[in-house]
Amino acid sequence: MIEVKDLKKRFDEVEVLKGISSNFETGKVNLVIGQSGSGKTVFLKSLLNVYQPTSGEILFDGKDINKMSRDEKQQLRAEIGTVFQGSALFDSMTVEE
Repeated sequence: MIEVKDLKKRFDEVEVLKGISSNFETGKVNLVIGQSGSGKTVFLKSLLNVYQPTSGEILFDGKDINKMSRDEKQQLRAEIGTVFQGSALFDSMTVEE
């Protein structure tokens, strides 16, 4: 299960995520939906720890991803499948980077 507790993410003066809390149960299909610019991609990148949250917790089976070692994060990511819009996981980087 993935638990998100009061997740906030700010870029300079812009607060993109404003206290999101949710549970995603193992074995269930989950959907993240919202208007363009509402923070869906920032939310998903935060779940994968591409972005560090400004505050809040992201727990995978009770373990906080922000407190995991690099090896633990790599092991966790090996269990997660993600497809981003236009294959844009790192939209500011080239394929080589």
